[in-house]
Amino acid sequence: MKTGQFDKADYALLTDRVNLATVGTQYYGSQLSCQHNHYAPFSLDAKSSDPKVLDARRASMGLMSEAKYLTYLPPHC
Repeated sequence: MKTGQFDKADYALLTDRVNLATVGTQYYGSQLSCQHNHYAPFSLDAKSSDPKVLDARRASMGLMSEAKYLTYLPPHC
């Protein structure tokens, strides 16, 4: 990614998938699940539970805020 061979957003998505599979948490909040009939991120690492921290991480990778990301999905799952 640092050499420009990979898009930052794609790297963030892959990082979250790999982290969920290996350590059970994600860093950028890109992977969602259905919780109480609404989409929500799978387990986040401890610092990502703060929306400001999460959105700053997402912005650094070219991702929209978590709140905006969720508006692109149906209201119920």
